[in-house]
Amino acid sequence: NTTSVVVLDLTQPSVVYTHTQMILEANCHPVIGTSGLSTTDIAQLQKKYPLGGLIVPNFSLFTVLMMHCSKLIAPYCADAAIVETHHLDKKDAPSATALSTAEGIASHRKTMPSTHASQAHLAGCLGGLAHQVPIHSLRMPGVIADQEVSFHSLGEQLTLSLTTHSRSAFAAGIVNRNKIFYSKASGIGSPIVYMGAKTGRDGVGGASMASESFESDNDRNKAKRP
Repeated sequence: NTTSVVVLDLTQPSVVYTHTQMILEANCHPVIGTSGLSTTDIAQLQKKYPLGGLIVPNFSLFTVLMMHCSKLIAPYCADAAIVETHHLDKKDAPSATALSTAEGIASHRKTMPSTHASQAHLAGCLGGLAHQVPIHSLRMPGVIADQEVSFHSLGEQLTLSLTTHSRSAFAAGIVNRNKIFYSKASGIGSPIVYMGAKTGRDGVGGASMASESFESDNDRNKAKRP
């Protein structure tokens, strides 16, 4: 009979708005680690529900530091670009982290970035623009989540680069390291609820178990069963 106060969502963009509504209607505070909520969505939720919540673009501590450092650099250099690389199962592009980084740069720069005369002869080759910050999104095998933010000025370049080697980096941003623990269900008939999707692998590694169907009996699914 425990009443939840905070509910964490690590699912996928197609359902995050509905999930956020459900959390708020249950009189709980949402912590949303899933991308997909637009500014319009957020404004609608704020107007309808008088509860506080948190939208977290990334739970990685180093990623948060990179975003913070980008804000510190922006007043001194308005010309910046972002390259984000994720795994092949990533559902959205650009990542919420890249968009949030671009927004932070734009909110702290004191001048507008330089303009260029290039015309793209190949669609998308110049990247997309978010707050006048170019973003290039790559989806590659063997990658979890990487991001590079580069600042350019006359005669010099400053680059912030982050490579994620393990999804444990995201778990560390959700709970204190000394409070991370493992548990297992016991007893016959006890329900087990898995929440998550393929994009859930951007969050806690355990959520990736829900990214595969348990219906078939192939070896891959057998290996994933608890």
